[in-house]
Amino acid sequence: MNILELSSAVFAGAFEAGLLGSMTGLGGGVIIVSLLTLVFGVDIRSAIGASLVSVIATSSGAAIAYVREGHSNIRIGMFLEIATTIGASIRGTARHARAHARHCFDFRGRPAFHRPLLVAGAKGRRHPEAVGSPGHPSPSRGRLSH
Repeated sequence: MNILELSSAVFAGAFEAGLLGSMTGLGGGVIIVSLLTLVFGVDIRSAIGASLVSVIATSSGAAIAYVREGHSNIRIGMFLEIATTIGASIRGTARHARAHARHCFDFRGRPAFHRPLLVAGAKGRRHPEAVGSPGHPSPSRGRLSH
């Protein structure tokens, strides 16, 4: 399939997605991402990115029309934009800190200062045969509860 055929097929699919999305109230991105991944074999991350770009483009075009006609309140829009940016920054920072802090605690939530020592001590050591292998049956095999 050459680039002209591919472009026309994607355009036709996008047009159909727009029609179906407008009739059902779904976002067209749901249909576009599915179409790109299932029919055209595009990686899902690239398909989501393409969908996001198209959503931003159509939203910007609609926003211009709404502002021109006086249907939008610019003051409220700017307030919501700033609040959303601040909230996303705080949440992203908290998520990043939590992801790095998770490695410092054991499964019960207690500080696990011994973990780096265990990992450092295990380097270069041969691990014994795995428990549960045919030679070493699992000690809990046959039990239904703890």
